[in-house]
Amino acid sequence: MTQADFMQRRFFTKQELNAHANGLLLDRNEPNYGLITPLLPFDRIVSIGHDGNSGHIIAEQDTCISYGLDPIWQLLAFYLSLRGAPSNARPLGCKEVDCSGQIRSYRGCLRYQISVTLVTHFRQSATFLAVGDGVILARGESIFSVREAQVGASPEIHYADDPSSSRDRVSAGYLEALG
Repeated sequence: MTQADFMQRRFFTKQELNAHANGLLLDRNEPNYGLITPLLPFDRIVSIGHDGNSGHIIAEQDTCISYGLDPIWQLLAFYLSLRGAPSNARPLGCKEVDCSGQIRSYRGCLRYQISVTLVTHFRQSATFLAVGDGVILARGESIFSVREAQVGASPEIHYADDPSSSRDRVSAGYLEALG
């Protein structure tokens, strides 16, 4: 898939998310070819929208597993990649977290909704910043909410344990482990 096609997408399947997380979704000659996060816990992204320097992204996870707030930051990082940011991103924090329930296995499908309130591109340093308000829902009930979660992306961010350190990476065993 080309970068232009990727940036126009409004939903992604689990297979596409796994391929992207392993640097296999985009064509090898694309500028953002490579790993976006170590692992996306989502089964699908059901909606993506852009409106100037803001937007939204909604994802679902069928198996109710607690990852804490990390999925909110991962979705913001994914959203940044859809806006042309470098592949590697890092959580920068959040302003407020409210926990009003628990992520429990009997709750079924979790829904992650983020209202992206700001996307900024600092052209001189080639870095990006995304800020968003997120909520994690179980059976339609809010169990976590986050205000002003922040993620930064820069070509200077590199992870020592990144399996994408080689362009010819990703063994079949690693892909199988991701499902």
